[in-house]
Amino acid sequence: MKRFSKFMLSVAAVSAVTAAMAVSAMAADVTATYDTEVDDGTVNITVVDGTGASQTLLVLNNDATAVVEADIEQIGQKDDGASFTEFKLPAGIYADLAEGQSKTYYIRIGGSNGSMQKGTLTISKGGEIPTVKLLIGDVNGDTDVDPDDAVEILRYSVGATELTDEQMLKAGYCDNDPDVDAEDAVCILRYAVGSEGSGNAGIEMEFPVQQ
Repeated sequence: MKRFSKFMLSVAAVSAVTAAMAVSAMAADVTATYDTEVDDGTVNITVVDGTGASQTLLVLNNDATAVVEADIEQIGQKDDGASFTEFKLPAGIYADLAEGQSKTYYIRIGGSNGSMQKGTLTISKGGEIPTVKLLIGDVNGDTDVDPDDAVEILRYSVGATELTDEQMLKAGYCDNDPDVDAEDAVCILRYAVGSEGSGNAGIEMEFPVQQ
């Protein structure tokens, strides 16, 4: 498989995103759509919340916390505070997919006001994107959402255990933020006692299958 082409990287641009990632307590989602009909690498990225007059976008090949050059597939910059409409991904991202294969990329947008937004972009070739349904909050996989799942999240947050990719989705989306932290555990505990503010705990959500 050929390597994806990249824009020349700006150290200042990458620093803007990584700095914003470091200071943001909660990231707002961005919405990204890929035009498979045109098949030319066109992607429309809608910024949900304002990021300031100037913003830097990174398209990553993994959900990295500390971004390095090898993680970056594309980089873009704007100074008008608007969305990245009809932004072009590197040539070959769609073409390199095998028939029926899908791939997820991770969007990060750092703004001049110190904000950081994140989202995902999944593209597929040949038919619908394969998905899997997961019970949000069922971190330990016993089909129940209860305090035991909250304990697993808290253990992960202090480095006492590791979670699989599937467990990360079940845990992170409790509060509709893909990051796994104590807020997800709180959502589960609220769900367990029937309290308000339980987020997505106990709800089945559909996610693209990684290939």
